[in-house]
Amino acid sequence: MLTQAAPEDCQLSIHQVTWEADSLDPILKGFWDWGNMAELPVETQVKIEKTTRENAQPYEQDGRYEFPHSILFGSALKV
Repeated sequence: MLTQAAPEDCQLSIHQVTWEADSLDPILKGFWDWGNMAELPVETQVKIEKTTRENAQPYEQDGRYEFPHSILFGSALKV
């Protein structure tokens, strides 16, 4: 697809960003809303929330969460 588009000045770069949160609650709410988690059995929902909170502990500092994340950014010029 990229070859057919024949762009010029193609560039890709990786950027390191940090997602910060005061609480895991909005993140979990996003999981439930986006992933339609309420459709899962209640015991599965409980396990997902428990595991998410446990896995997030290494990213907690002083009551806040900081999640490192890499993003790939691409740009090109079509003439």
